[in-house]
Amino acid sequence: MTSLERFLNALHKLEMAICFLAFAAMALILMVDVGMREIVGIGWYGASQRATIAMVILVFIALGLATSSGVHLRPRFADDVLTASWQPVILRLSDLVTAVFYLFVAVVAVYVVRDTAALEERVHTIHWILWPFQLVIVFAFGMGAVRHVIYFIYPALRPLEDDHGIDDEDEDPML
Repeated sequence: MTSLERFLNALHKLEMAICFLAFAAMALILMVDVGMREIVGIGWYGASQRATIAMVILVFIALGLATSSGVHLRPRFADDVLTASWQPVILRLSDLVTAVFYLFVAVVAVYVVRDTAALEERVHTIHWILWPFQLVIVFAFGMGAVRHVIYFIYPALRPLEDDHGIDDEDEDPML
């Protein structure tokens, strides 16, 4: 296993751990809130904001998990426009374009985080400082850019795409 493969595996495991913790936090917060409503008649103040923060962290980090597992959503309408011999070129170019886009979003996110910190903006209701939670955007898109640069340079490391069993020839089971 190469050092890049170890890096990608470690990144995948880190993202899985963060997603698990974010989901567990979200579920626990909501269970405590509902339990308090049922037992004492009043919920946990700010529970929905806390759970929303956990959910946002989960969603941004899950972007990397989907990419590293080959199950991310992408438009497939133009897949058959070019012959199959062009497929490797198209996949490499798509990794390059995606890396550039992710890098752009990560850089913009750095500026947003910087400005939010400078303005000392807080989460309404619970009054938590906002910028540390916004760092997840920088991390998610920054690591996404790194991941796609690696896939562009070393296409053998790119995961196979999962078509979820979708085949144009299959009949719709609901009909």
